[in-house]
Amino acid sequence: MKRADRLARRRELLKLIALEGMDDRLPAELSGGQQQRVAVARALAHRPEVLLLDEPFGALDAKIRAELRRTIRRIQRELGISTILVTHDQDEAFAMADRIGVMHQGRLLEVGGFDDLYARPRTRFVATFLGAANLLLGYRRGNRLQFERPDAQAVTPREIVAVVRPEEVVLNAGETSAGLTRVGIGVVEELKFAGAVERLRVRMTLAAGPIPATPDREGADGRTWLLDVSRTFPEQRASPLAASQRVT
Repeated sequence: MKRADRLARRRELLKLIALEGMDDRLPAELSGGQQQRVAVARALAHRPEVLLLDEPFGALDAKIRAELRRTIRRIQRELGISTILVTHDQDEAFAMADRIGVMHQGRLLEVGGFDDLYARPRTRFVATFLGAANLLLGYRRGNRLQFERPDAQAVTPREIVAVVRPEEVVLNAGETSAGLTRVGIGVVEELKFAGAVERLRVRMTLAAGPIPATPDREGADGRTWLLDVSRTFPEQRASPLAASQRVT
C-alpha cells in the first residue's frame, strides 16, 4: 500500500475502535482493553469477510470486558461482517450473539436464539450450561404441569423433565399464592447477597416433595436436595427471609 493509503486506513481503524489520537503510543502505553481494541483493528485492516474471536476477553477485568463487548458489537453491526465468537462465558454470548451454538465433547448440541435456548432448551446439558437451572421431574394432567407425585391412575406414561430457572421460583412463608404452580415445601439453607439479586438455596426433601431429574446435583445426599432460587432487591424488601426458615 502507498504510505498515504496506509495512514488513512490507520486513522479510519483508530476511529472505528474509539482510539483516535493515539497513533504514536507504544503498546506498553496502552491499557489491556486498548490493546485488545488494537488487536481487533489489526484483524479488520485487510477487510476480511469473516472475523473469528477466540476467547478475546479472558484476561480483562469485568468493567473493561463489558465496554469491549459493546465496542466490538457496534463495529460488527457497522461493518456488517460475519463474526464467530468462541467463549465459555454465557453472559458474553448473550450480550454479543444473534445466534448461539452450544458444543459439548466436540458435538454441536443446539443452535438458536438466546431466548429459545434459555427458555426452551432441548437437552439437559444446554439447560444447565446456559445459566443456573433446577431440573425437576414433572407430571402432566391435561395441559397442566404438577410436581407432586400423583396416584397411578392420574399419571401419564411419560414423565416430563421441567426446567425451572432460579428467577422463576417464588418463595412464600405461608401457602402458595393463587395462580402459581406449587413445587413443594423446604427450608432456607443459604442466602447470598449479590448486588441486584439475592441467591438462595432451599433444602427440599425427597420423601414429601418433587424429585430432581439430576439426583447427583450438588447438595444431594439421597434424602434431600437443594433448590436454587434468585430474588430481586424489591422482592427481598417485600418479603425478607432468613436461614432455617420454612418456605413454600
